[in-house]
Amino acid sequence: MFTAKVAGESLLKKPSVKWFKGKWMDLASKVGKHLQLRDNYDRNNKVYIFEMEIIEANMTFAGGYRCEVSTKDKFDSSNFNLIVNEAPTSGEMDIRAAFRRTSLAGGGRRMTSAFLSTEGSEESGELNFSALLKKR
Repeated sequence: MFTAKVAGESLLKKPSVKWFKGKWMDLASKVGKHLQLRDNYDRNNKVYIFEMEIIEANMTFAGGYRCEVSTKDKFDSSNFNLIVNEAPTSGEMDIRAAFRRTSLAGGGRRMTSAFLSTEGSEESGELNFSALLKKR
């Protein structure tokens, strides 16, 4: 899950947020089984929270992404990359797999994702736009 936070104490209305893959693919049109977009407002901290969740990522989800935040007169964006790695397989047999009636496609290997920001941090998928829309 990737999160963009926008400080809202000086905003009169909710900012507009768009998520893109590559240069132009607007992810709002791709919402469905594997991609969810959500937004929320934290009243206590006066912060808008926008989330993009990728569910069961596969290799086609890897690549460059961009989050754009805008209000009536201000704009900012952040680029980040998603790297999808194959989950390591252990030499130990999964007892549950031995009792399945059918095998999983791809040999039962699962895909996991890791987030690398443009700053090189691997801690989380959080983008902080707090300083973006503050009035000067």
